[in-house]
Amino acid sequence: MRAVVALVCVLLASCKGEAPGDGGILVTGRLVDDETGRPVPRTTIYVHAFSDAVRKQVSLDPGEGSEFSLRLPTRNVRLRVADIGDEYALWERTFTVDGDILEQEVRLKPLHWIRLHGRILVDDGTGPRPLPRGDGGIGSRAMVSFSPGGRMHEDLSDSSYWVRVPRQRVRVSCLNSAEMPTEREIDLTGATEVEREYDVILR
Repeated sequence: MRAVVALVCVLLASCKGEAPGDGGILVTGRLVDDETGRPVPRTTIYVHAFSDAVRKQVSLDPGEGSEFSLRLPTRNVRLRVADIGDEYALWERTFTVDGDILEQEVRLKPLHWIRLHGRILVDDGTGPRPLPRGDGGIGSRAMVSFSPGGRMHEDLSDSSYWVRVPRQRVRVSCLNSAEMPTEREIDLTGATEVEREYDVILR
């Protein structure tokens, strides 16, 4: 037993030198899927930790593996885990650390959203064509959005996009333009597929 305790102390000491941030509190843990219990890689996930009392924040950018480790100066710790890929819901908790180490298994809830992908087109009476960008016209101003929905990912080179949205009625809108989508709403209630191709046509 003493050998095991000694080994743990050595491992924690090594983590202390590698963990980003500064302070006497080591915050470490791993991300798992709340439904399957399987590790969730941090490929599109940010881990943020806060010592609100002293306005200190330490953040880990997306990376490999499911484990994380960082350091903070106070025992009051707020953890926030955000997935910019919109596959998992935002997770946030506040803790008061008893001792110098907080070990936390973060169980992320899958959103089960559907992935919409396609192109953003404009129809000026001659038929749909790719939304032009950089010409000072509609393409330079138009901003398409889905509500409710996740972060919009758009490739300006070919007017393609993808976004994750819930399986319900989703509103489609366009900002900074007089043109509006020909379909203002998509009904995804009862959808079973994991992705769907959908072109947004502005007119």
